[in-house]
Amino acid sequence: MKNYDASGPTTVDGEPLIQIRRGLAWLSVAIGVGILALAWHFGVCENPLGLALNLVGVTVNATHATFISGLLVNIGTTVLLAVVLIVFERMILRRVQKATSASEQRAEKAAETKAEAVIKERVEPLELRLTSLDGLLRNHGDQRSQERRDAASTILEDSDFNSFAEKLSTVASSGAVTKPAIDAPDDAMLFVVPAGDDLSAPRVKISYNGNDGRRAADVMFSVMHADGGDIAANWNRIVPLSDVLRSLYDELVTRGAVHTAKAFSADALFLNIGRFLAAATAGRNGDPDAWLSTSAAHELVVDGWIITERGIEVRGRGVLVPRFRFGTYVSGTNTVTGRNLSLSAPDGVDQAIYSEALVRAQPFMLGRPF
Repeated sequence: MKNYDASGPTTVDGEPLIQIRRGLAWLSVAIGVGILALAWHFGVCENPLGLALNLVGVTVNATHATFISGLLVNIGTTVLLAVVLIVFERMILRRVQKATSASEQRAEKAAETKAEAVIKERVEPLELRLTSLDGLLRNHGDQRSQERRDAASTILEDSDFNSFAEKLSTVASSGAVTKPAIDAPDDAMLFVVPAGDDLSAPRVKISYNGNDGRRAADVMFSVMHADGGDIAANWNRIVPLSDVLRSLYDELVTRGAVHTAKAFSADALFLNIGRFLAAATAGRNGDPDAWLSTSAAHELVVDGWIITERGIEVRGRGVLVPRFRFGTYVSGTNTVTGRNLSLSAPDGVDQAIYSEALVRAQPFMLGRPF
């Protein structure tokens, strides 16, 4: 049961106010009926009433009785009309409120419908434009990824310098390969591959200076020779590739590295260049068959092992040795701090390849001490 505070302010819908009005209505009905009854007595039974009035000292003749009867009829009728207004006021008020509420709801609904139509009219073309832009962006990304894949997979098809340099630029434009310097052109690259199939094969550093507009593009092949430093030869639009390879061979022999010269395989060199660029491109593109991360690649140790900016990555095992495990140089010294390397290969990993990869990765991961 609800409790109401009749002393407090009420509204039209308040229960106390409704009860009071009902009581007043019934009271008014009683008063009106009583007055009409009194009028009837004056009109119809004026002798008994007049006798009663005479008994209290009031003289009532026929004229007075008629006047009083008419007056009482008017008063009773007015009271009864007031009762009718009180009774029907609530009904009329409710109908007016209901009609007003329905009108307001229709107006609000119409406003909401109109607003939704305006929003839809503005949003739908925007969604179409965004969908079109998304499709354009995806198509562009797919096209560029395919161009890099094609360049990496066909780089061995000919020995023309212009074609080779153009394909290097296409691959390098995505940042898939490390660069020779921080301020190098976007299409420049620097990476290392073996010129053979085993761990003892000569290692060749390939540096492409890109199209910086300051000098003619060229590709430098530097055979890494521990006894006497790197032995390099440049390939460009003027010098044929065959002359570059013969120059490298002769220089190795002249420098006393005849065993390195004999182990040097040009076919294996370019085959490994293709393997390296294909893996780096697939990783950078995020291709489904990629085994490298998206990090820039630096050196092919052997097939399936690549040193990247993230660490030593192995096909089927991900990042085998993260970069942070190599530590860092203490500022201003050649002391390494934070090194946490295990010299023993993890289970299932070839120990010889693992050890060679650590040796090859350390100078790249640490950089220069000063």
